[in-house]
Amino acid sequence: MQNMLFDFDGTLANSGATVALATQAAFRVLSLPEPSHDTIAYYMGIPIETSFKAMALSTILQPQNTIGYYPAFANMLSHLNGLRSHSSPTSVLF
Repeated sequence: MQNMLFDFDGTLANSGATVALATQAAFRVLSLPEPSHDTIAYYMGIPIETSFKAMALSTILQPQNTIGYYPAFANMLSHLNGLRSHSSPTSVLF
């Protein structure tokens, strides 16, 4: 066997806290407001293209944030599209 795949959804290990920290770090790097652990837990298991957009938009669409965070949101979408373009047909990133 050349490959082993693990699904860390609580069956083998609970990676929820690590996922929350990594998600918050990604938002911080992109200059977006960090979602709470509860918000991240709510979206866990949903594809990253969907969950990151939803978590970012929930904050960005607040009237006081609309203009200020749009460039950071556009940057995040660009990174997600870049990841997708570097995947091979036999690999699934998300």
